[in-house]
Amino acid sequence: MTFPTVITFVSAQTKRNISRWLTAYLEKEIARGTPFTFFTVAFFVATTHISLDVALTITKTFGPSNPSAALHSVPLFVLTSVWPAAATLIFFFVMAYVVLGLLREVRPLWFYILAAILFVLSQLAYFLLSKVICNGSSMKVDGWFVATLLETLAVVVIYLAWRRITEDAWEDEAYYP
Repeated sequence: MTFPTVITFVSAQTKRNISRWLTAYLEKEIARGTPFTFFTVAFFVATTHISLDVALTITKTFGPSNPSAALHSVPLFVLTSVWPAAATLIFFFVMAYVVLGLLREVRPLWFYILAAILFVLSQLAYFLLSKVICNGSSMKVDGWFVATLLETLAVVVIYLAWRRITEDAWEDEAYYP
């Protein structure tokens, strides 16, 4: 489906109609997940290519680390740390809009806030507590366990929020034969 060509000399009513149509179209496509499939695959391919290039210096496009054993790469850091943080913020704001703006409910938003807090705590455990836990346990355990546990709890809370949002759909006969 293509977007209509908009001429600058259109009436206000026509602009409102186009805006309504575009909003409805985007809401439908985002709900189906259509545009995100391409971006997910492209992101995975780009991250995998950069990871292999930095680690194995296949093409030297992203340059070897200095020293080579350090494996530092700014593009890899952006794709594996900065972008997921930005995507998490975007997800939180989109879900806040859906829950408050479209569904007019407050309780599922508290689940999303709890999930955001758990996710932030998991990142703090990974980046800040990892060395402390590792040194305290004589190099037997690090912050990955605590971070993974908190991230798992965040995913469970997101599932509970989703379940709360779609609770009417669970009463359909399609789910209970």
